[in-house]
Amino acid sequence: MKHSRLVEENGCLPNSCSYNVIIQGYLWYNDSSMVTQLIDEMVSTGFSVDATTVELAINLVMNKPDDPLVQKLLSCSEHSLDVT
Repeated sequence: MKHSRLVEENGCLPNSCSYNVIIQGYLWYNDSSMVTQLIDEMVSTGFSVDATTVELAINLVMNKPDDPLVQKLLSCSEHSLDVT
């Protein structure tokens, strides 16, 4: 199930903040597979990864600079006009 649908079913419309909070939760549990799926979903709906999410991802995988997740987050954040 797409996370945006899950958020909508619970009475909230998905937005940049909700995506980033959910992604941050998966980052804390080192679930890079789910993070990658969520980032793809988030970007496809027009939202951007925020600075906090990028910082958390980088801190968690600092010893793996070539990790595809880090590269994806950095790529997504470079295109963001709404970095907080």
